[in-house]
Amino acid sequence: MKKSKTLKINSVICFILTAVTVVGMGLVPVRAQTAEAARTVIFYCVGSTLESEDAEATNNLIEAMGTDYKENINVIVMTGGAEDWFTPAEYLSGAESIDPTENQIWKLEGKRPGEEHGRMLLLEQQSTDSFMTDPDTLTLFIDYCYAKYPAERYDLIMWDHGGGPAYGFGEDYRGGELSLGETVKALSDSELIKEGNIFELIDYDACLMGSMEITAALSDYTDYLIDSGLQPPKNGLI
Repeated sequence: MKKSKTLKINSVICFILTAVTVVGMGLVPVRAQTAEAARTVIFYCVGSTLESEDAEATNNLIEAMGTDYKENINVIVMTGGAEDWFTPAEYLSGAESIDPTENQIWKLEGKRPGEEHGRMLLLEQQSTDSFMTDPDTLTLFIDYCYAKYPAERYDLIMWDHGGGPAYGFGEDYRGGELSLGETVKALSDSELIKEGNIFELIDYDACLMGSMEITAALSDYTDYLIDSGLQPPKNGLI
């Protein structure tokens, strides 16, 4: 897979409020009768070398925890795929560190009045055999969020290296990447999609994912798509 760096974000909320590529119209109500929140953001954070070498996932998570707490928005994060994680213990609740040997599910919260920052609350851990580049892992994570955090709207953030339609998304240090076909399978196999719903927003915070092939492949699963092209050139050179 082509090595790339993701674009930094100011907060998770910016993904919700900004759309770059429109792939469909007409929002589908999502279990409104049982919805407990206005929105659930499903944040699939594959750390890879971006985290183990440069702590970029940690930096993005800390930025998100610097936003104000929103009671009616759930931000659920799965971490995994990096040999090391550098998120400071002061930002974590339920664990002293993010475990690099397992995939973990966290609830990310912004800062409440009087606090300097929010925190991530540990919810679940998965076995070491579950790679984040396995489509079943993504499906299970979506199903977990759909069952545990019902909402009127759902968003999906895919964070890591990107290789475009040819090489796919994600680079788990334990092996593999998630091809475009496998991503489509992961979405179509999820209970959220099987029950006739779609995401309001899918965001690829990963390089090289801004292509018509990807837009076309995901058009049945989301109303809006945010995707990235090449990383900004350094010193005027690509």
